[in-house]
Amino acid sequence: MDSRIIGIGLIFVTVFAHAADDQREGFTRFLTDKVWAVTEVGDPTGLASDPIVQRFELRPGDCLSEPPFNDCENSVERAELAQDTNPPSSSSDAYWYRWEVFFPEDFKGSYPARNRHGQFIDRATGSAAWVFEIGSTGALWFGSRFDDESRFFSVINERELRGQWHEIIVEGVWNNPDGRINVWVNGEQRARYRGVTCGRCKIFLSYGISRVGVNEFKKRHPEKELPIQVIYYLPAGVQGDDPGWIVAPPPKPAKEDEETPGSTVEIQRETADEAGSKTAEKAAAPPEPEKVEDLEEDAHSTVESRAETTQEGVTIVVESAEQSGDTGEIIKAESQAIDAAPEPNGQTIDSGNSDKSDLDADTETDSMNSQDASSEKSVNPYPVPDADDRR
Repeated sequence: MDSRIIGIGLIFVTVFAHAADDQREGFTRFLTDKVWAVTEVGDPTGLASDPIVQRFELRPGDCLSEPPFNDCENSVERAELAQDTNPPSSSSDAYWYRWEVFFPEDFKGSYPARNRHGQFIDRATGSAAWVFEIGSTGALWFGSRFDDESRFFSVINERELRGQWHEIIVEGVWNNPDGRINVWVNGEQRARYRGVTCGRCKIFLSYGISRVGVNEFKKRHPEKELPIQVIYYLPAGVQGDDPGWIVAPPPKPAKEDEETPGSTVEIQRETADEAGSKTAEKAAAPPEPEKVEDLEEDAHSTVESRAETTQEGVTIVVESAEQSGDTGEIIKAESQAIDAAPEPNGQTIDSGNSDKSDLDADTETDSMNSQDASSEKSVNPYPVPDADDRR
C-alpha cells in the first residue's frame, strides 16, 4: 500500500515538475490551473524537430477567473501558456514570434464554440486583439478582434490542418494607427496587414487551447458534451529584433538564352547592314538581255491574244444587247435588294430618316456612357463584413 502511494506521488511530482518547466523562456500558465492542462512529453508524432514537446489538453469545464480575465463568467475554457512580462504601450518597434503546432488526426472542433490556438491579448483591455481561430469550416484563420472591423486571413485549410507540424511566424508592430502584421506558415507568407493593430496596445502572446462561446455550443447541442481536445506545440519564442527566421528567396538566375541590350543592338545593326547590302546588290545587278527571237514571239503572241480578246468582247456585247430587257430587270431587283439590306448592327437604313437614326444612335451612346460612369464604385480596403459562416 505504501509503495502504491509513493508511486502515485512520484507520478504527480513528475507531471507537476513538467508543468513548472513551462515557465521557462518567459512563458507561464495563463488562467490554467488543471494539472493535465499543460505537460511536457516525448514527441508522440515522431516528426517534431525536438524530442520533447508540449502537450495541451482541454476538458469541459476547465475555466478560471482572475480579474480582469473572467473566463468562467464569459463562457471561456482555457489551457494556455502566456508571456510573463509587462508589455509596453503602443510602439513602432517590431516583435517577432515563432512556434510550431501539431493537430492530431482525431482532433475534433467545437463550433459554434470557437477554438483559438494563439492569441495576441491586450492586457489593458483584457481581450484579444488578434487570434488564430478555427471556425465553422474547420480551417485555421488569423484575424482581428479589437474592434468591429473584419480582418481575417485563411492560413491553414482544413485538409492540411491535421497530421503534420506547422511552423508559424508572426511579425507584429503594435501601434495605433501605424501598425503592421506579417504572418508566415511553413515558410509561406499568408497574411500582410498595415494599419491600426490594437486598441491600447499592451500586447502579449498566449498559446495552447482556448474555447470561446461555450454557452453557444450548449444551446445548439444540448444533448452533446464538448470534446476533450489535445494538441502539441514546440515552445514559442519571442524576439525584439529581426532574428532572421524569414530568409528572402535568392534572385532567379538569368536564362542562358537571354541577351543583353548591347548585344541586341549589335545584332539589329548587323541585320540592317545585311539588308542594305542585299538591296544594293539587287539595284546594281544589270538586267539580262533578252533574245530577239523571244521578243518577236512575245510581240506576235500578244497581237494575236489582243485580237482574240477583241472578238470575244464583241460577242459578249452583242449577247448582252439581245438580253438587255432581262438585264434591266435584274439590275432593278438587285438595287431593291441592296436598298432593303440591313447594316451590320441589325438596323435597316432609311434614307428619309437618316438624321433621326443618327440622333437616336448618339442618344443611346450617351446613355451607355452615363451608365458605365455610374457603375464605378470605390474599393473597400478591408475584407467583407465578418460573417462567421465564411470561416
